[in-house]
Amino acid sequence: MRRLLPPALLLAIACGAPPPAAPRPSAAPPPAAVEAEGAGDEERDPILEAMALLKAARDDPGDGEARRLAVEAFLALERDARERGEIEAAGRYRAVAADLAPPEGEAGVPAWEDPGPALDAVVPHEPPAPLDGLRLGTHHFTVRISGAGAARSAEAVVGILEEAYLTVCGAMAANPDGKVPVILYTDREFREETGLPEWVGGAYDGTIHLPLAGLDPTAPRARNVVVHEFVHAFNFQVAGGRCPLWLDEGLAQYFEAPRPRMDARALSAAARGGGLPPLTAPSFLMGGPAQAATLYQMALSAVLCLEERASLAALSSFLQSLGTGTPAREAFGETFLFPYDRLQDEVAAWLERKAQ
Repeated sequence: MRRLLPPALLLAIACGAPPPAAPRPSAAPPPAAVEAEGAGDEERDPILEAMALLKAARDDPGDGEARRLAVEAFLALERDARERGEIEAAGRYRAVAADLAPPEGEAGVPAWEDPGPALDAVVPHEPPAPLDGLRLGTHHFTVRISGAGAARSAEAVVGILEEAYLTVCGAMAANPDGKVPVILYTDREFREETGLPEWVGGAYDGTIHLPLAGLDPTAPRARNVVVHEFVHAFNFQVAGGRCPLWLDEGLAQYFEAPRPRMDARALSAAARGGGLPPLTAPSFLMGGPAQAATLYQMALSAVLCLEERASLAALSSFLQSLGTGTPAREAFGETFLFPYDRLQDEVAAWLERKAQ
């Protein structure tokens, strides 16, 4: 099993808390117009087209026309891949078409016709699962699909990522350098690859990792997981890998919609009793789900406190100062005009006011 970076480093977690303008970056296309890497700006990616048709066919197995269109789309992808010499990819596309092809003689849909010589001679005898390992490119992301179950939700997830890019970069008046890498998994593959517990909804270690089997992209929880992980990628790139964990998790929740619930009274009471863990904890996972939930609430509280005391622009300025190599204590003091060591006390006092 390959594990991601350890929790003490830049492993950014989207846990299951209940349901959150500056110059805008260059406009991206709507979700339905995601482009393939190297394709023209006006050209819709044929892989995403094929996946949309695949989803329609699988959502309604009795729709012969939808199935026929999906078969034709994947046969076209196979032909293109063969012409480019990408024999392994051609085998994957053909496997999807063969899986969708109707039985001989079914009314209204042409029977499956073998398009050429068997691929067993040039493709491994046990080819990868259909669509496994495909790569897509958008304006701001490079996406790899691991497993057909993830592929069915890929187009919607890419759309959410592009929307998040515009929202977050516009609000923070900053942009990541280059494209952000993303891997979409089935749930089983995600757990096996990362070794993370069941209650973890996503991870970031320089690449966004998302388990998507059974995902409903229209559900607020699912959208928030995607947005949450993009904010981690944004923070990492803008701060040059120096973003403190409390700020990383606080901003990730800040941009969720709706934001996670923050129980100011409970947190304030815990602060008075000395029961709050330190905001500067090296990991939010070490104490289990209960302590993690408290630390997530504290991280969001810290961001809201600093936004109220200064502004969101100040938080962005702090991130960007970290990205230039300025030490955290120095950058924090210059930005917020009080010592970094007092942050915990300032947040506790802010919670006390909010609890009244």
